[in-house]
Amino acid sequence: MSSVSPIKPEFADSLSQAVRDVEVIARKSGSMDNPIMSEPITRPELDAKLATIEAKMDGRIARIEDAVRDIRDSLSSTRRNVWGAAAVTIAAVLAGFALIVTSFDSGRDTANMATAAQAQTNAALAEIRQIVSDLKSTAPPPSQ
Repeated sequence: MSSVSPIKPEFADSLSQAVRDVEVIARKSGSMDNPIMSEPITRPELDAKLATIEAKMDGRIARIEDAVRDIRDSLSSTRRNVWGAAAVTIAAVLAGFALIVTSFDSGRDTANMATAAQAQTNAALAEIRQIVSDLKSTAPPPSQ
């Protein structure tokens, strides 16, 4: 089952004008229902009418071609915009991932540095206590 798409308004006027032109030609050639022509049309007159119809149709086809070209240009532009948006999205996701990895590494490095600083502080404290202990043992007793 095929569906018929509606005629666009800009083409509907052209189509109705073409139908009116055919009706006018049919009326001039005699009855629309009577295949026998009451007034025979001359060859030059028929050629002129056909040339007029052909020129009109050429103009209509040119407008249709322009419309199709405009649609293609619009689709091409839309396609570029979609690919650009996809590239920006991918770049943002990768930048976010890189930031997460960097933050994790920074936190791990900070924890390692804090552990090392604590160990140095404990070592320095032990050393100071040892010095104080040595000074107490070698110092003369206080005199009264």
